[in-house]
Amino acid sequence: AGSTTTITANVFGENGFLHAWIDWNGDGDFDDANEQIAKDIQDGSVNDTATEIGVISFDASVPFTITESPTFIRIRWSTSPGLPPEGPATDGETEDYQVSTSGTPLSCDMNDLGHGLYSTSGVSTNSHALSSETLIFQAAFDNESWQGEINAFKLKTRDADGNVKAKVWSASNTMQRSGRDVFTYKPDDSVGIPLNWKQLQRSQKLALRAGQKASMGKARLAWVKGSDANESLNGPLRMRENILGDIVHSNLNLRGRYTNFGYKRLEGEEGSKYPNFLVEKRNTEDTLFVGANDGMLHAFDAKDGEELFSYIPNDVLPKIAKISSPKYGCDALDCLPHEYLVDGKSSVADAYFNNEWHNVLLGTLGLGGKAIYALDVSNPKKFAAKDVLWEISADQAPDNQEIYAELMGLSVPEPIVVRMKNGQWAAIVANGYESLSDRAALFIIDIETGKLIKSIDTGMGSATAKNGLSSPTAVDSDGDYITDVIYAGDLQGHMWAFDVSSSNPEEWGSKFGVPVVVRTARTLKLSSSLVAADDDEPVPVKTIETRTRTSSNKPTPMFRSCMDSACLRPKPITAKPQVGRNPAGGLMVYFGTGKYTDLGDNFKTNQDGHYDTFYGLHDNDQLTDKNKLVEQTIMHEVETGSGMKSRITSINPVNYPEHQGWFMNLLTPPDNGTDGEQVISQALLREGRLIFVTLSPSQSECAWDGSSWVMELNALDGNRLSVAPIDMNNDKEFTNEDSFNYNGKETIISGVKKESVGMLFEPPAIITHSTRIEGKYLTGTGGTIEMLRESNSRFSGRMSWKKLR
Repeated sequence: AGSTTTITANVFGENGFLHAWIDWNGDGDFDDANEQIAKDIQDGSVNDTATEIGVISFDASVPFTITESPTFIRIRWSTSPGLPPEGPATDGETEDYQVSTSGTPLSCDMNDLGHGLYSTSGVSTNSHALSSETLIFQAAFDNESWQGEINAFKLKTRDADGNVKAKVWSASNTMQRSGRDVFTYKPDDSVGIPLNWKQLQRSQKLALRAGQKASMGKARLAWVKGSDANESLNGPLRMRENILGDIVHSNLNLRGRYTNFGYKRLEGEEGSKYPNFLVEKRNTEDTLFVGANDGMLHAFDAKDGEELFSYIPNDVLPKIAKISSPKYGCDALDCLPHEYLVDGKSSVADAYFNNEWHNVLLGTLGLGGKAIYALDVSNPKKFAAKDVLWEISADQAPDNQEIYAELMGLSVPEPIVVRMKNGQWAAIVANGYESLSDRAALFIIDIETGKLIKSIDTGMGSATAKNGLSSPTAVDSDGDYITDVIYAGDLQGHMWAFDVSSSNPEEWGSKFGVPVVVRTARTLKLSSSLVAADDDEPVPVKTIETRTRTSSNKPTPMFRSCMDSACLRPKPITAKPQVGRNPAGGLMVYFGTGKYTDLGDNFKTNQDGHYDTFYGLHDNDQLTDKNKLVEQTIMHEVETGSGMKSRITSINPVNYPEHQGWFMNLLTPPDNGTDGEQVISQALLREGRLIFVTLSPSQSECAWDGSSWVMELNALDGNRLSVAPIDMNNDKEFTNEDSFNYNGKETIISGVKKESVGMLFEPPAIITHSTRIEGKYLTGTGGTIEMLRESNSRFSGRMSWKKLR
């Protein structure tokens, strides 16, 4: 405090302006007095003190009032002067860094990672039963060349072993540089088109040209489609050994040709036509979809790795000029940093529109942008431009553009496809993070046309309390295969329940707090009214009574997770909720808290005693009272050999409806310390067994590294299981030898940590080995595929719309 500090920034560009602010008082704002420390510093001009190209240094006086609270610096680089600290820059991005007093860097991004091969997408499988045809798929990326890889492995079937046997194919070997089917979206005409120069609209051509001649735009277009004609160490385009880009946050999404969503139970033509559609689907290919930061969603034949087609969203075309530059990903001072493009999750489901069934993919950009797209993938091998259904972004949409411009953020959450009560099939889309409004909102979009059916703005969020809605889960609560309620969390720790049980979209909204029909019950009653019939005895009359319940006008979450009673420090919810039934009636909603969207979150998980929590909440049509939740605890951890640790958890009773659920703080015994353990992925629910993974990022360096626990609990009450879940001694039996002696008694464990796995970003893929044994397959930052052999548990029934079997 009171001293002067010198700040040095590397800038990538010429004739631009650098701006910087320091949030000296740690309140999250950059608009207080004396917080702007650099203004309109122009690279290459006499106004800066640059000693070499791309480096700018400037001095800042540290106020005497600086505190020990987290302090951040915001750096902005743009071609325009006079920028404010908030809002979009003309060019470039906003970068926030935490100030360190120890000399240790407290903010990292992908460009700070040490060179190596990383795996962050969860594994996927083409089968849920072990056989000679079962394949396990794993994605990885090399952050030196920013290239990706997908490997497919067979498993050992002898004696129901289930371990990885041999590699079957790799995308680096199966992808071809020529003859590829690549498509994009043309916003002017709202249609899909093949990716060729003549069919692009003017704005798309200008994006590919990036201020250069048309010939350069055409060269970049050929490059992104795989051509090496202009690849060279000295330009004009970047050299690649492998044309598949890095795969970081995208999921490996397996479209199974035998997947049956059970829609034959729907009434009318939808139900009657579904069996024939399933027969047609069986004649197509199992297809693996994955987004990559080469700007494409790729579709691979899961059997042999043949690329069937690729799709480039219109929203990422402006980034092609950067990723094709020879300066992209190099180590020199003037190199271009890593870019996210098609970095988000996708989902595939069946939907009925235009009087026939379709298989539809919903894709996102993740950290790559604010857009979502829909493709008809009913026959991936014959995919054509007409199968591009629509694309929506914060900049363009078929309708209601002003709503998307205000509310759509980075499309990190996973979208879903469901049937609604109004008869339409819809894409359920959370608005994501960093929207212009910073509020949490839900979009319900017509799956065929992309037109907005309903937007539900929670009103929660602001520039000083930034918010955004996370991945939703849609639930059919009455068994008719039509959505009744949608659950989703947000960055401010709210868990929302959206009631969509009415046939009128105008009545859809927050289950608690909006004037919407929550329940409509039609019952027969014997009325006390009398009917005279020739002076005979009075006859009671049967009448129909309709009962409804409404609530107030302010949207209200069913629950909020916070560190303190005043909720000054909310716990963000980024994990997709899991939902099951409660025998006492109503539904159970399971989710954990935490946020790890990028390396910059490494150092935000263990400050000021922060800890995250896993919850099992009973939705019995009442707001959740925190005082009615039973706490379960992590009681003991023990080394169990072979680089593994085990956990023992509590067995505190939970009584419904007296209690409204349970929670478990992710605190490490014996001193209840924490190393930043959190939950960012959806839990699995199997026959009363709840399975979720935690994540503990590195706290000491800029590294995509850390550890994870695989937890298994009784779903209803959060107690430890009554049977050993994990074959700890690898003898394919589940006995006391797989338990641990705790306080003189053999005690069943509730979780394991395997150091070789590293951090897990997704829950395990599960394959049944035999009637008593199943394998849980994991891949993390350790780079290998690991298996936990566990006691078999069958699925407990289809409560969420994510198909798990």
